[in-house]
Amino acid sequence: MFLHEATTSPFFNGPATKALYAIGVEYSDISYIGWAYEHDVPRTSFENGHSADVAPPLPWTNRESVL
Repeated sequence: MFLHEATTSPFFNGPATKALYAIGVEYSDISYIGWAYEHDVPRTSFENGHSADVAPPLPWTNRESVL
């Protein structure tokens, strides 16, 4: 969901972005999240997530665990 928010207008204005910013994740950390996503979730299409009204629970508790 964050990758969708990061690549679809209006940029960085959704619930996943707000949840990540709340634990200290920064714009420059997108490459880490994208890399992990590509390795953990087998590609079935060329979409980058989807929009949602509520962010799913984060698997991380802080920026260091994201990196």
